[in-house]
Amino acid sequence: MRRAAILPLLLVLAACEREPVRAPAASAVAPSGPAGPGPAPQEPPAPAPDWGEPDRAKVEALFRSRFAEVKRCYEAELQSHPDARGKLTLRFEIVESGALRHVSVAKTSFKRRDVPDCVVGVVRRWKTPFRPSEPVEVEYPFSFSPRVGAGD
Repeated sequence: MRRAAILPLLLVLAACEREPVRAPAASAVAPSGPAGPGPAPQEPPAPAPDWGEPDRAKVEALFRSRFAEVKRCYEAELQSHPDARGKLTLRFEIVESGALRHVSVAKTSFKRRDVPDCVVGVVRRWKTPFRPSEPVEVEYPFSFSPRVGAGD
């Protein structure tokens, strides 16, 4: 197994609003042949994107695009613990199919397990567009803190 050279990437998840990265819209293709009654021919589904081998920039782009899912874990914690803050590093493998395997918390500074457990549960369900030639181990850090001025 290779170990990806993923340097710490700190995302202050509650401090800023980000929109997920959107894929460009597919262009419409005019059907060939005479137009007649009946349903239009269906395009075959597009193949899943293939980002190839993961690297730091690609992993960061993936996490930015799925930002809102992870952020919800922290926002839920803020509802009952408004002063909640902490750091969390996930460890996981990206396997040949793009699935994530062995998602776990490598380290955390959270006093309660709610945020780390929620983030693991969310990320465990992801399938990535990566198709590495062999499993790649990744550690990805997060930093969570309440927004300055929130609740004022």
